[in-house]
Amino acid sequence: MNQDSTDRILSALRAWIASAPPGAQVPSNRTLVAEHGVSPVTVQKAMRTLSALGLVESRPGVGTFVRSARTARPTDYSWQTTALGAPPARLSALPMTQRAVAPDAITLHSGYPTRDLLPESLVRTALARAARTDAAIHRAPAAGLPELRGWFAQQLAAATPSGITPATARDAFIIAGSQSGLSSIFRTLVGPGQPLLIESPTYWGALLAAEQAGVVLVPVATDSHGPDPDDLARAFTETGARAFYAQPTFANPTGIRWSAEHGRAILDVVRDHGPSSSKTTGRTTWRSMRSLAPWPPSTRTAVSSTSGH
Repeated sequence: MNQDSTDRILSALRAWIASAPPGAQVPSNRTLVAEHGVSPVTVQKAMRTLSALGLVESRPGVGTFVRSARTARPTDYSWQTTALGAPPARLSALPMTQRAVAPDAITLHSGYPTRDLLPESLVRTALARAARTDAAIHRAPAAGLPELRGWFAQQLAAATPSGITPATARDAFIIAGSQSGLSSIFRTLVGPGQPLLIESPTYWGALLAAEQAGVVLVPVATDSHGPDPDDLARAFTETGARAFYAQPTFANPTGIRWSAEHGRAILDVVRDHGPSSSKTTGRTTWRSMRSLAPWPPSTRTAVSSTSGH
């Protein structure tokens, strides 16, 4: 019976707190005892529960008040991101995608959607259709199917402005995954032990690919508009880096999309540090990769994904 009374008071007070402004004083224990017809012990138990839930706060000698809601503000580490530079030591650890998770946890790190979200019958039909083709028993071209390479090149060429040589099928390569592509690019353009400028925060797969390629990461802080051009220029000068990894469209994990003006400012920095040696590597989805078309091929290598990242 006492528990029922406590629950009844808790329900009434929680409804009152939900409509009360932060800092409002909760009715006194004596008032609650008279209003609900319960003992003082029951009221005190209910108040302790509300305090433990963080809904009220008690001020000795004054009373009990509705706790003020505090908006969590993200900590800004951008001031130290570029200043600290690369870590002094690179610790080898098991890749995130290979780590086990608790049975009741929802895995979001593998890059694969949950089975419930897949059109399973359509996927199985597509796999069966692919198994009947020559691709199932013959090695595909190392650079990818010519038709698919041509399609991606057309997507970029359609948005390429005049004065810039459009991409052709020979400029496109089909790879098994974006991380594999990033790892190959980092090995080719940077090389083991060499510095790679990278926006921070950034795609975790790029960090893993850089680890596999053995390059030295040099972070460049990113705000809501993208990396700061001055910070990028300073990092190029101080490290002698020949490459910069960034995601101009729908960046992971921030979701940032560079404006055209900001993209031109970043491109100017890349050009100033040697168009024949400086590269800007962007990872994006095929739906938005057209935004990279105005960037001359000599200054960018685009890694596009059809997996919906």
